[in-house]
Amino acid sequence: MSTAQETNGGFAVEVNGLSHAYIRPDGTGSEAILRDIQLQVSQGEAVAIMGPSGSGKSTLLHILGTLLAASSGSVRILGTEIANLTEVERARLRSTSIGFVFQDHQLLPQLTALENVMIPNLALARPLPGEQIRERANQLLKAVVLSDRVDYRPSALSVGQCQRVAVARALMNRPRLLLLDEPTGALDQRTASTLMDLLEEIRAQESVSLLTVTHSPAVANAADRRLHLLHGGLREA
Repeated sequence: MSTAQETNGGFAVEVNGLSHAYIRPDGTGSEAILRDIQLQVSQGEAVAIMGPSGSGKSTLLHILGTLLAASSGSVRILGTEIANLTEVERARLRSTSIGFVFQDHQLLPQLTALENVMIPNLALARPLPGEQIRERANQLLKAVVLSDRVDYRPSALSVGQCQRVAVARALMNRPRLLLLDEPTGALDQRTASTLMDLLEEIRAQESVSLLTVTHSPAVANAADRRLHLLHGGLREA
């Protein structure tokens, strides 16, 4: 890990003493789900986090993606302490430096594959000129082997194809950190393997760090490093 850090210029993710608790629905107090998490992800590194359902994997990912504030602890994303940011600054960090891929892809059904990929850039304060946005989106769809599906809407695509569109969309703004929440959970083994191979190629091409939460040993084994989240704590797998 130290070699990756020296080669790629520091940490994409640096977490110290992160803890998080939810208020119980009945209002009888709080329930801790993450306890004293320590985590470092080097620039360019691929890290997988495994754990049973309800262990807090998605909660941790949402905190790292600035979608949820931790109860306590320090979280630095690409060298920035996110607790010090305003909501506007967090939104800017999300849109410019962090890409998300969810299990259910969350594509907009009324838009084509190309239009879905273009959306993140159109949401920026200073989007690329129209032709450059289209060119970037087409390049990404080519990278995920969907050049022949640019005008298809999600309903006309397979689940695996939708997930590849979601990967392309997450990369639209050239993020330095890609967060993946069970990206192969809805895919068969062969399609999942194809997606992970594509992500590995894209990691090299786009110089992006990958942090994946997964139930799949095959997905975890494809990462540089594997961690296990259990009883609120994170440890080497």
